Formats: sequence, C-alpha cells, structure tokens
Amino acid sequence: MPEIETARLLLRPCIPQDLDELAPILSNPAVMRYSSRGSIPKDQVKEVTQEILKFFITHWQQHGFGVWVVVEKATTKLIGHCGLNFLPNSPEVELLYRLDEAYWN
Repeated sequence: MPEIETARLLLRPCIPQDLDELAPILSNPAVMRYSSRGSIPKDQVKEVTQEILKFFITHWQQHGFGVWVVVEKATTKLIGHCGLNFLPNSPEVELLYRLDEAYWN
C-alpha cells in the first residue's frame, strides 16, 4: 500500500489495529462536527470506529485509493485521518480529514 511522508507526518492506509488510537479522536464531538454521521454516542465509539476503519480498508481494496491515517513522526502518535473516498451510493468522491483537536491550527 502506498504511503506519503513529509518532514513531520506519515500518511499510511488504515489497519484494524488503529482502532484504539483513532476511537478517542472520533469520540470528540468537535472533531465530528461536520461529519454527515454526526457525533458518535459515547457507548458506541469503539463499534462505530471499527465500522469506519472497515469501510476505509475495504475502499482501498476496491478502488486503489482511500483514506490514510495521519501519524506524527516525532512521537509516532496517530493524530487523525485524511484522504479521498466515494460518497455512499454516489459516483462522487469527497476529500475528508479529521484531526485530533490538539493538532488544529
């Protein structure tokens, strides 16, 4: 799978093991504010994040492009995700990104 590396960041395809690092980010209502999914109920964060990861992984397999997780190289911390994917039931592709609120600005 392709990766993108900058001086500060590593972008790589999602893997199921990203669940525990991505779930706390997606549990933040501010991070999910503009998501069509909306805020994730606290008692469903792990399950919904797992569904999201499965969608991203399957998208890569089906289309050869998709969403990467964003890793801060200095700390090796997963800080969010970004990339492209088809909108559900549509031929249109969206650009999406969600970063841990601590990394905004």
